Amino acid sequence: MKSTALISVIMAARNAEPFIEETIYGILNQTHQNLELIIVNDCSTDQTEQRILSIKDERIKYLSNSTHLGPGRSRNIGLQHAKGDFITITDSDDISVPERLALQLNFLQKNPEIDLVSGGMQYFGSADKNIVTFPQSPEFIHCWLLFNNCLPNIVFYRRELVDNKSFKYNDFWFGEDYYLWYELIKKGYRFSTLPDVLIQCRVHENRITTTNLEKRTQDIYSRFAQRIYDTFGIEIPPENFGTITTFIHTRLAVDNEKFAVIKHFLEQLYMENKRQKIYDQTFFSAVLYFYFLRLGKYFFIEQGKPLQFAKYFSALVYMLGLKSLIIFLRNNKGYR
Repeated sequence: MKSTALISVIMAARNAEPFIEETIYGILNQTHQNLELIIVNDCSTDQTEQRILSIKDERIKYLSNSTHLGPGRSRNIGLQHAKGDFITITDSDDISVPERLALQLNFLQKNPEIDLVSGGMQYFGSADKNIVTFPQSPEFIHCWLLFNNCLPNIVFYRRELVDNKSFKYNDFWFGEDYYLWYELIKKGYRFSTLPDVLIQCRVHENRITTTNLEKRTQDIYSRFAQRIYDTFGIEIPPENFGTITTFIHTRLAVDNEKFAVIKHFLEQLYMENKRQKIYDQTFFSAVLYFYFLRLGKYFFIEQGKPLQFAKYFSALVYMLGLKSLIIFLRNNKGYR
């Protein structure tokens, strides 16, 4: 039987004139039609407001900030006006596939043990049109969020999270969604993702993830180091901070010295989790496979040392275990 649940979709928009109409119609034309689209205009200085108001649909609720608040606080304002049984967000420059809301709704209704669900995405607007899927196992996601975000910004959830005050975006101007997911994980909420592509993610020069890159990068690196300290009591030495944080988040040329520093850090995480039992060791080891194998690729494979890599890999399996390797492979099919 087709669900009649009301879905609230929240969109924060700032200077989104070139793309916002396409994004709006992507929501209004969903196969699940019982929805409200709450658009919060965050002091746009272009024709964003005019573009929004030109679309006549009673399901659109338009709000306008009197001051520039940023995406997190703008979404919180949208949450205050949401009346749906389920809630999700969309960025003002992305396009939702027509079945997106129906698929996410159906998943949560069939899986009451899961609190929030995301899905896959495909980039467009540049030469890179890669399809990216994400880990599906709640336990794997739980461990992964310590290191990095693995949830596209289309997370879909029951309104109870808002009603019990668990769901509120931070005032961060970068990564406000990741911070929220990490806080919810610590409170025991369970995430999953669908293997389906649910969103087309537009790449363009004004996207927030491509602006203020240096400040954003340093902010991400500092927060990662703080999470590691808060979780395990491990403080990354200042002289190794750049090597470790860069490796965790992006590509890095690895020489002998950097290899030793990174390998020691990963082994330290493995041993501390084994001692403190903060995460399920099998799933935590599955996530560590990603970083150990990335290290081996950069140091051995890219330097033409396949035999050394084979020995390195055998030692990894001995330490982390075959079961964790299988879990890693199942959850890492489309995420790099």
